[in-house]
Amino acid sequence: MKTVLSDIKLTVIGTIRKNKRKLPVEFSKPVSRPEKSSMFGFRNECTLISTSQKKAKMRSAETRKPEMVTEYNKTKGVVDVVDKLVSSYDCAKNTRRWPMVIFYTMLNVAGINAQVFFTNNNPETKILRRNFLRELADNLIRPYLQRRVVSFSYQHSTQSPK
Repeated sequence: MKTVLSDIKLTVIGTIRKNKRKLPVEFSKPVSRPEKSSMFGFRNECTLISTSQKKAKMRSAETRKPEMVTEYNKTKGVVDVVDKLVSSYDCAKNTRRWPMVIFYTMLNVAGINAQVFFTNNNPETKILRRNFLRELADNLIRPYLQRRVVSFSYQHSTQSPK
């Protein structure tokens, strides 16, 4: 079985809510530590960072954050854009089955990626997300529907009349 780090060389950066049960207490209470300090935790191939930042909005240029935090901050806007697009038109249905949640999430992201590719290749074409997804779905099922019509016609033409 492949692992995303060792075989594919893919790493993941994200956030964890402070109220998660398995998160050590030391990581969930950064206010008890000095300002601008960081705490690192390591297990296998995972690194956990808890930072305690200054409360004021003004930050000096000398503030040095861990590289992982800087990298996360550079890319977190993409997640916000995806969340906004999905909230405007979500293909998911309510379900309690987590594999279906993952499947619907993959469909949403695949639809966004397809529209990004389409828009980059056709900059003069403006299309709403809803309309793009409808056309995408129609184009994906059209070959199946055409084969089914041919198969259905063939079956009925070969049956002998009674």
